Amino acid sequence: MVTSTDRQEEKDGLEGPLPVPTPLLVTTWLKPHEEEPWEDLCPGMEESVRRLRLQDLLSEDSEGDDEDAKEISECFMVNPVHEAFLTGKAVRSEINLKDLAPDERKLFDAAMAKEWDSWMKFSAVEVLSPEQVEQLPGDTPVFGTRWVHVDKNKKVRMMAGGIKGKTKKTSEQIAKEYPLVAKSRIVVQGNQEEETGIRSHSPTASLLGFNLVCSVAVMKRWEVRAYDASTAYLQAKGISRLLVLRPPRPPPPGVSQHDLLRAKGSIYGTKDAGRSWWIKLFKEAVKEGWVSSKIEPAMFFLYNDSKDLTGIMVTHVDDLFVAGEGEKYEQSMKKLTVELHLKENKGSFRFCGKNIKQDDNFNISLDQNNAIEAVEYQVITKDRRVKPNSPLHD
Repeated sequence: MVTSTDRQEEKDGLEGPLPVPTPLLVTTWLKPHEEEPWEDLCPGMEESVRRLRLQDLLSEDSEGDDEDAKEISECFMVNPVHEAFLTGKAVRSEINLKDLAPDERKLFDAAMAKEWDSWMKFSAVEVLSPEQVEQLPGDTPVFGTRWVHVDKNKKVRMMAGGIKGKTKKTSEQIAKEYPLVAKSRIVVQGNQEEETGIRSHSPTASLLGFNLVCSVAVMKRWEVRAYDASTAYLQAKGISRLLVLRPPRPPPPGVSQHDLLRAKGSIYGTKDAGRSWWIKLFKEAVKEGWVSSKIEPAMFFLYNDSKDLTGIMVTHVDDLFVAGEGEKYEQSMKKLTVELHLKENKGSFRFCGKNIKQDDNFNISLDQNNAIEAVEYQVITKDRRVKPNSPLHD
C-alpha cells in the first residue's frame, strides 16, 4: 500500500524491475554525474541515433511524417521486439459455435453482429465490388480472417467454482451469478502475411512508470483513473499497403462468403495493428497538451500555463492509467474520451491485472488476488509426490 503518511520514508527507487537502458543510456544510468562521451568521440552520433529511433516509430509513407517526427523528437524507443506464440491456455479459452446450445448460439449471433457494426462504424474495411476485384493486380495475395469467440465470464466462473467449498455455493448458483457473456471478434490471420518492411513495435509503460503514477497521485492527493479504449485497433486510420481479406465463416451480416474486403486500417491480427493504434493515441495526447517522457515514451506529463505538473499518464496498449487535477487536465481527458472512445473507471477498478483501490484520503492499495486465483494448479498424484527426483513428463 502506498500512503500519504509514509511517502517521506520511501526509498529513492520504486519496487519492480527497472527498464533495460539502451547502450547510449548506460553511462547515464550507471554514472549520472559524468557527461556523455559519445559527442566528443563521434560528433552527431547521438542525434543521428535518436532520429533513427524516432523515424522507426512512424511509417515512412504515412501522411505528415515530418510533423510526426518533430512531435515526438524527445522520445526513445527502448522496447525490443519479441515474437509471440498462442499458448494452449489461450486456445482452450475459445468457444466453438458447434458446441453451443441454441440459446447460447443466439448470444454469439448478437455478439458477431455487434462486432461487425463496430467495423462499419470505424470504416475498418470496405466490401469490394466486382469491378474493383477485376482491377486488382493478378498477384494480389488474399489473407484469411476468422472469428474468435470467448465467454468473458468463464474465468470468474471457474474461480468461483474453485472456492465453492468455502462459499457453500452450488454450481447452479455460480452459473446464475456469472452467466455466459458472449464476445466475438474478427481477427486477420496475420501469420499469413510476410513480415518484410512491416514495423510492428509500439511502446508500453513499465512497472516503474505505473508505480510512479501511484506515488505522484498520493503525494499530490490526486484521484487516479483508468480508461479503456473501445475497439481500439479499429480506430487506427490509414494503411500504406494493399491488404485484401476473405470474410470469416460464418460471414458477417450482409456479406457473402465469396466477397472480398479491403482493409482501410491496421485491424486486429495485422502485424502493425498495435503500432498503428499507439500512433493515433500519441497524436491525440500531444494535441491535448500532453508531453511524452524522454526516457519512457508510453509515459506522458501535462503542465498548466505556469509550467506546473497537472497530470501524469501511462499507457499499455488500449489501457490508460492517469492522475491529475485542474481545468486543463479535466478538459484534456474529456476530449481524449471522445476522440478515443474511452470508458472511465475510478475508485476501485482493475488495470493490467492489478486490483486498484483509492480511499477518501487518496491512499492507494494494490493487489493481484484475481491473478493468483487464476493460476492453474498442477495436481500431483500421491505416488508421484514421494518420488521428487523422477524425470519430468507431461
